[in-house]
Amino acid sequence: NKYGWTYAVKYGISIPYILLTYPITLITEPHIALRIVNLSIIIFFIYYLYKYLGIKQYIVYLIIIQYVSITGYYLFGTNDALFSITLGMFLIEYYIYFKTGELRNPRLAFTALIIALFTRALIVFYLPVIIILLLISFRYIMNLTKNGVMKIPLIVFSVLLLLNLPSLIYKHKPSYDNKPGKYNITWAQKGYLWQLKNPDSKNKNQLSWEEVKEYIDLHGENRLPRRYRDAIFYDFNLTLREFYVDFIDGLKGSFRQLGILLLLPLLIFLAHRNEVKIAQIRYLNLTYLFTLLVFSFVIIVYVELRWLGSVGLMHIVCTFDHLYSGFKTKYKNLFIVKLLLPTVAARKRWGVRSSLVVPQ
Repeated sequence: NKYGWTYAVKYGISIPYILLTYPITLITEPHIALRIVNLSIIIFFIYYLYKYLGIKQYIVYLIIIQYVSITGYYLFGTNDALFSITLGMFLIEYYIYFKTGELRNPRLAFTALIIALFTRALIVFYLPVIIILLLISFRYIMNLTKNGVMKIPLIVFSVLLLLNLPSLIYKHKPSYDNKPGKYNITWAQKGYLWQLKNPDSKNKNQLSWEEVKEYIDLHGENRLPRRYRDAIFYDFNLTLREFYVDFIDGLKGSFRQLGILLLLPLLIFLAHRNEVKIAQIRYLNLTYLFTLLVFSFVIIVYVELRWLGSVGLMHIVCTFDHLYSGFKTKYKNLFIVKLLLPTVAARKRWGVRSSLVVPQ
């Protein structure tokens, strides 16, 4: 609004998210526009599941609403909803690929992936999984390209790439939301000092910028790594220790959000080995596990569960598919149990007893 598009892209914005929200800011308050867009994205995701995947059972949508409400950030004025849902759609489509040998909606899947790619820098942590999936399906993608299926995704990619030119020229990287620290201190430095002072990760309250500045003034700037990738090898013993702590903490948090659904695909596989496709079970469990491992290894502070939103949504939808692919009579009640049981995460985050919560 103040300095124009070129300056905003150079400074750092989430271009796909701004393209959706800016027109609405012309007729209403910015924070209202952000929340309208996020709610619309959630509604579109539900429409995608109903129309394109043919999921008619209401219990799935109630659990998705529960998951979104507990996580909270989906309903705020942030780009978490756009990133998690678009990438989640791509991951869900690849579950179908392992089930049937092809994507159900390839144009939509790759368009969603491209939007996620340009929405948040968080995509870096998902790149290992994405690259593996693309390599596994390389021949299939080439056939889609020859048949013209990839035309729309390529157009979307080209447009977003052009819109990123000010950032690509100025900073040599795509434009993402820029949250600068104070006193020329980076978020990596702030997080690393927090971890040094909080080795068990039990205290989730971050340090203030003033506390970090005081530490740097006393010990020197070289005592804290400025970038996340530098932090990995800065003190490798600390990295390994925090990798274990963060991974266990992330698993606990995942159980609070997903409950028995997190283990259900594995339990079905163990109980019905001769009736379940190993590729589907492997994909469901390993995708979630591997993503959590990547976050736990790279991030020296605790893993925020909203970062796992894409694999969380994938897990809910694809676990349901398992239930209604031959096992619904034995396991469908577990979905109802998951919905009705109070969730610890909701009580801790919002201070309420019900797990079905919409943040005010």
